[in-house]
Amino acid sequence: MGELYPPVEPYETGMLDVGDGNAVYWEVCGNPDGKPALVVHGGPGSGCGAGARRYFDPERYRVVLFDQRGCGRSIPHASDPATVMRDNTTWHLVSDMERLREHLGVERWLLYGGSWGSTLILAYAQTHPERVSQIVVPAVTTTRRSEIDWLYRGVGRFFPGQWERFLAGALGTPRDGDIVAACARLAEHPDAAVREKATADWCAWEDTVLTGETNGASHPYGDRPRAARLALVRICSHYFSHGAWLEEGALLRDAHRLAGIPGVLVHGRLDMGGPLDTAWELARAWPDAELIVVDDAGHLGSTTTRTHVLRALDHRYSRPLPRPTPLLIPVASPARGRSQRPPRTSGPRPPAPPAGPCHGAGEARWAQNRDAPALPVQPPRGRHGERRPPRPRPPHRPEEAGRGADGARAVVHRIAPHPDTQGVQPRRGRRTWRLRPRQERPPRGRRSGYR
Repeated sequence: MGELYPPVEPYETGMLDVGDGNAVYWEVCGNPDGKPALVVHGGPGSGCGAGARRYFDPERYRVVLFDQRGCGRSIPHASDPATVMRDNTTWHLVSDMERLREHLGVERWLLYGGSWGSTLILAYAQTHPERVSQIVVPAVTTTRRSEIDWLYRGVGRFFPGQWERFLAGALGTPRDGDIVAACARLAEHPDAAVREKATADWCAWEDTVLTGETNGASHPYGDRPRAARLALVRICSHYFSHGAWLEEGALLRDAHRLAGIPGVLVHGRLDMGGPLDTAWELARAWPDAELIVVDDAGHLGSTTTRTHVLRALDHRYSRPLPRPTPLLIPVASPARGRSQRPPRTSGPRPPAPPAGPCHGAGEARWAQNRDAPALPVQPPRGRHGERRPPRPRPPHRPEEAGRGADGARAVVHRIAPHPDTQGVQPRRGRRTWRLRPRQERPPRGRRSGYR
């Protein structure tokens, strides 16, 4: 368990006009008749990746992926400084998701996503609960201002040197100042070199928080292409500096709106960027959610995390595969033999065959037999023509047969029924047992005279 499905390619893609001059990229893969599921990527601003498709069984799911405004293949791209960020908020994204659902003709769908994706999932599900069938979230966040402050200030107590460099990059920001708002201003700076420096500092800090999981072998943020990094930092700082346009604790306060929507929350105990208490509070406020804590996982997850996610998607919420339709092959009935021919009864005769040169004298014989009356059905007779008497019916209960007419003991031989016919009454007229007189045999031995 924990192995992903083979890579699949989308069978349908498109660009959805969501207004305000924005077009959102979307794609669909898997089974067109499968269970609808929407993948909500993190970041904000990360963009959807091909790896998310492999969490779903392509035979059971119709998987929808999309790039949120300003990132991935959506246009305009946030890496372009001319792109206006005023129309890129949490509630714009919620509206985009609902518009995409209507565009694809989906009635209800499963929502899957972690990190920032879990925040957007909760906001959408609390706004449109009737459109959500289930929710699966690895790495729970609700983007409260307290969570943002922990990620960009509180974690610094574990990495003091790296946090000092991160703070120094936010030009002139005091230690108790709003470092996220300062980075948002630098990401909008007209000087490209300033924007590049702010992007590099932000990605370096994000990678530092994840070093306990990656051991420095990879840099999930710094290894991205330049345009993807610029867009990610610009969108992240834009959202986090505004508290994601959510009241503090609103998603936890309104979790009762999710009643009736089953959910699975999988969270790593070693998640440095998103502590476990957020997932714990959400599970207590959401009555239909199940929290699974993975002891050996952090924010990026582990093999155990994948196992729990796949188990939820495969065994809990997936639609069962349709049973194959049996192939019915018509089989011709065997030709009737002479012994199976039905007896002649009175009734209309079949019409005469057409006259032809092959009939001759047989034609006159056929006409003579046609006018003759039909023969009555004769009772069965014995071998020498004598009329056979009806066979006496045995008693209903063979064990009560007792002795025969000649006084000899009678032994019942019952035919054992087939296991598939246990409890089935035999058809009337069919013999399922028989009587055979038991011969009284004198004792054998030397004194009896028998050898």
